[in-house]
Amino acid sequence: MKSLNEVFDFFLECLGSQNTERPLNDEILSDPSSPELSLIMYFYSMEPPFYAELNRAIKSCDSSKLNTMGPFARAMH
Repeated sequence: MKSLNEVFDFFLECLGSQNTERPLNDEILSDPSSPELSLIMYFYSMEPPFYAELNRAIKSCDSSKLNTMGPFARAMH
């Protein structure tokens, strides 16, 4: 899990995010120029495998995926 966090931090740093530890909030998610939103929309547009897994988890109400996929689902909401 640590390596996945490092990968996401790397992407955010490349996009110019100043603080990779700050939680996402409505202000960040409603700013079309925020690096965090850019990264989320990039992942959404490329339809990575976790997008299909997220759909399956939502349809089956699989709460075991909440810690790992919940933040992405919240951001997409």
